[in-house]
Amino acid sequence: MNKNITIELSVEKPFEKGYTYARIGFPATAAEITDLKHRARLTGRENAFTSMRIIESPNLKALVGTRINNWSYKELNFLAHRLQSMSDEALISLNAIFEKEHNDGEHLDGLDTIDLINKTYGHENVMVASYVTNLEQLGKFSIENSLYTALPEIPEIEPTLLNVAKVGELQQKADGGIFYDKYYVVAGEYKPQEVYISETVPEFDDEESKYSVFSVLLGRATNDVREIKNIEKVWVHLPVDSEYFENILKEKLNCPIDEAMCYEMKTAVSQINMTTFAGGFNIFTLNDIALGYKKAREFDKIKFKAVLEGHKVDTLNGALDVLSRLHYYELAHYCDNSGEYFKEYLSNNMDARIDDRWLQNIEGTKEGIDLMRIKGAAFTRYGIVSDGKNPLFTPVPYDEPAETEEETEEADEEVHIGGMQL
Repeated sequence: MNKNITIELSVEKPFEKGYTYARIGFPATAAEITDLKHRARLTGRENAFTSMRIIESPNLKALVGTRINNWSYKELNFLAHRLQSMSDEALISLNAIFEKEHNDGEHLDGLDTIDLINKTYGHENVMVASYVTNLEQLGKFSIENSLYTALPEIPEIEPTLLNVAKVGELQQKADGGIFYDKYYVVAGEYKPQEVYISETVPEFDDEESKYSVFSVLLGRATNDVREIKNIEKVWVHLPVDSEYFENILKEKLNCPIDEAMCYEMKTAVSQINMTTFAGGFNIFTLNDIALGYKKAREFDKIKFKAVLEGHKVDTLNGALDVLSRLHYYELAHYCDNSGEYFKEYLSNNMDARIDDRWLQNIEGTKEGIDLMRIKGAAFTRYGIVSDGKNPLFTPVPYDEPAETEEETEEADEEVHIGGMQL
C-alpha cells in the first residue's frame, strides 16, 4: 500500500524529560495504527501530551510544515485515501491552489482535517495546461486556442500582431491562473466544496481483516510467474479455531493444503511478514501464533513484538517458541535509549529512601551499553528487552562474570574430539 502522508508523533515521556517519537504512513490499517501507539508509548496513556507533524506528503507537497488542528487517525486515513484516488490533473490543481494559499499566509493558524479533506474535492473540472510555465507561453497558448477572443481588453486585430506576453498577462488575470511546476492551472474554475461534514468517517478496513491478526491470500503454488494471475486465490483470516481449521481450509482452497502458498499478507505483527516465510511457511503454525497473540494481554503483545525485533527472530517456529516462553522475557517499555535503561537499573537497586531525581542529570549512555551487553538485552522501538535468561534489573558485577568451573569443563570438552585436543 503506497503511503501518501507520513506523520511523526511526539509523546511526552511519563518519567523522563523529553519525548518519544514514532512515525506512521497513511493510508494505514487499524493494526498499523495500534502498532504506532505501541511504539509511541501511548497504550494506557491516551491522555499524554501528544503533538503531530506531517513529514512527508508526496501527493500534496505543501502539506509538509502545515499545522494540522483537531486531527484524528481516521480522518488522516480518509485524507490519504482521497489523495490516492485523485487523478493526476486534479492533484496538480489541488497542489497549485493549496501552495498559493500557503504562500499567501492563509494557513498560518493551521487547518482542521475536515477542511483539508474538503479541499480535495472540486478539482475535476479545473483546466490544467502542460508545459505552460510563463506569460509568453500562456499568451501563445491563448492565441492558438482562440481563448483570447473572450478577453474584452484585446483589440480585434490580426493575432500575429498581438503582444504575446500581454495576452498571457490578461489571460492569467481573467482565469485567476497559477503557474505551478510545468503546468498552468485555471484556478478560477475551482469552486470550494463541502462534501465531508465529519458526521461519519469512512472505514477502509474490511471487518474480517480489521479484527484478524494475520490475513493471508492463499492459492495453489507455482514456479511459473505467468500462471500467478490466473490462479484462484482466497483470503484466509487468522486466528481460526484450531479444531475446525483444517476443514475450513479444505472448503476454501481449490488445492490440497500442502500444495498451497501465500501470495499476499496483512499483518498486525510487522515483524512477521512475507519475508518470514522464507524460513518456511506453515499455515497451522501461523494460526497458532495468531491464537496466542489474540489472547495475550496488551503489554504482552508489545513485549512479543519487542522480542522478535530485538533478537531478530525470523522464522514462524522461532516466533511460536517466543510466544510460549514470553513470561521469561522482560521489557523496559519506557526506556528509549541505553542511558535511560542505566538510570532505571540504578533506581531499581537503590535504597528506596533516595530521591530518584538525583539521577536526572546522569548521562549513563556508555554504562547502559555495557550493562545491556552483560545482560544480553537488546534495544527495540518498543523499549529495552531482555534475552529471556537474565532479568533486566537484577544487580550484576561491573565486570562480566567469569566462567564457573562447570562452564570451563564444558568448554574443555568442546575442544576434544576422539581424544585429540584441537
